Amino acid sequence: MGNRLEWSAEELARMPISRGAAIAAGSRYFFNGNPCVRGHVTARTAAEGKCLDCFRAQRRDAMRRQRAKPKDPFKQVPPIVEHGLTRSVAMMLYIAAKNRARKKGVQFSIHVTDIHIPDRCPVFGTPLDQTGGGARTNERGPT
Repeated sequence: MGNRLEWSAEELARMPISRGAAIAAGSRYFFNGNPCVRGHVTARTAAEGKCLDCFRAQRRDAMRRQRAKPKDPFKQVPPIVEHGLTRSVAMMLYIAAKNRARKKGVQFSIHVTDIHIPDRCPVFGTPLDQTGGGARTNERGPT
């Protein structure tokens, strides 16, 4: 009894007769034979108890309204920023810092291009490994 437009009399007779029975049986639909407020006598959804004919008409009307909306020719589409750092160590550090700021409720206003990773550690002078992983998995990674 999947998503169908029409059911035969035998199929309607095999459906649960109440919403509770349909939920208990794991059925998506039930049929009690009572007309809905608009007079439709058809199956109803177990999830909300809605008449399927009314539900389809509501969705159809919503789609018509959506299609009838005028398109805004001046709608601003955000530009795609091409910084070339999508899979870089700088981007991983940026994302981690942004997530920490969000969790702590701190304002975050830097950009990924603000992060500059030197070739050598400024404190110890050891070379930094730029392959990724950070300090947790790579002792020579930038943090």
